[in-house]
Amino acid sequence: MKKIFYVCMLFAFFSCNDQNANSKEKEKSPVAASETMVPTAGCGSLILFHKGAVIESTSYDATGKQTSKQTTTVTDVKDEGGVLVANSSSVSNGPTGEHTMSMVYKCDGKDLVMDMNSLLQSVEALKNIKGDIKPFKFPIGMAVGQTLPEGSYTVSVNRGTVNMDITTTYKNRTVAAMEKITTTAGSWDCYKVNSDIESDVNGLDERTKAVMDKVKDKMKMSLTMWYTPKMGIVKTEMYQNGKVSSRTEITAVKE
Repeated sequence: MKKIFYVCMLFAFFSCNDQNANSKEKEKSPVAASETMVPTAGCGSLILFHKGAVIESTSYDATGKQTSKQTTTVTDVKDEGGVLVANSSSVSNGPTGEHTMSMVYKCDGKDLVMDMNSLLQSVEALKNIKGDIKPFKFPIGMAVGQTLPEGSYTVSVNRGTVNMDITTTYKNRTVAAMEKITTTAGSWDCYKVNSDIESDVNGLDERTKAVMDKVKDKMKMSLTMWYTPKMGIVKTEMYQNGKVSSRTEITAVKE
């Protein structure tokens, strides 16, 4: 069950764009960034598609205590049939030690897409786990009041005689407002995107399923993201029963 919990938390962690880079990049002095919202900005203006860009983010628990620090380096950017594709290399340092992984971002001029399959293939703890992951899309031309498509992923876990499919869905994704977010990295005018998180586990016996359903009823999960096309996701807050359980925000940027 510990591995199952790790898998769920890891994907929730990275769907919030919580990312990382190597120690050599940490030694460089990040440049503060600031930006005014340009809803119709093209793919090339997004920092995730600037080769060599470094984004540092920091995660905190409900009390504000730092739990991990991550940095992401964009290693390669190329055009694939009119779709801009960026590869990133990441290293995360936290309670479970150092983890190296990769992520692929795509942009067709209308949507920013995070390819979660690339994450699944690169994380050591997930190599023996098969998953069906649908990419998460963030429209470049977002508008307050807009309803966004649901995001979801399914992870299949096989442990002896137990076969489970864990599906996590981000429902009711709505653009609630535009707010200015300021961190140590700079200030951005961001779209505030709210969503509810629901997880379903198939393959459990009836007794275990009943226990899981009770836990779900007592642990309502939701997520708020502050998104800007140029930078991507600037800040995220995870909520449990309406109270903040964790927070992640960009703390340094180098282009």
